[in-house]
Amino acid sequence: YLFFRDTSSSMTVEKNRITIATIKEGEFNDYIRVIGQVLPNRMIYLDAIEGGRVEERLFEEGAMVKKGDAILRLSNPLLNIGIMQSEADLAYQENELRNTRISMEQERLAQERIGIHKEFLTKKRRYEQYRRLLEEQLIAREDYRLATEEYEAAREQLLILDERIRQDSLFRLTQIASLDENILNMKRSLTLVRERLENLKVKAPIDGQVGN
Repeated sequence: YLFFRDTSSSMTVEKNRITIATIKEGEFNDYIRVIGQVLPNRMIYLDAIEGGRVEERLFEEGAMVKKGDAILRLSNPLLNIGIMQSEADLAYQENELRNTRISMEQERLAQERIGIHKEFLTKKRRYEQYRRLLEEQLIAREDYRLATEEYEAAREQLLILDERIRQDSLFRLTQIASLDENILNMKRSLTLVRERLENLKVKAPIDGQVGN
């Protein structure tokens, strides 16, 4: 009895308080709790292309955003004034162009041209009549000479007026081309200024989470 007796100790434990598993060879994972800081694998610092005052914060820190979402909205009174000035200048140039086109139309229909041409035709008919009468020796040569001078003067006056109208038309066409070019440049400038206005919105360049 002294030799074969059981000298080990024992303790009764509830089954639900222990874990029973098959022993096997493998990797042993030991977990240790430590204090750390989680950082993103990519961080982008945003900067406003246009300066201004923050008027509205559309997303708070920690919010998830998509690419192109506006995060901040700024205001810049000087930029707004520049846009209004550009729009006013554009309207003025367009009005000048309309007035120039109307002026050209009025120039072509000028009463001065009609009156001089009518007078020219009248003196031309008198000159031709006096020439035939002179050939038949029915009028004095002095009357024929006066009719000839009046006819030639009216013709020269009409030629000068036609040349002035032609030169004025060329000037108007050049002026219109210049105004068209100015208006085109002003529209381009206004587009660029409006794009600057869009830059007052600070937008997310990628999908991500808003930080500080």
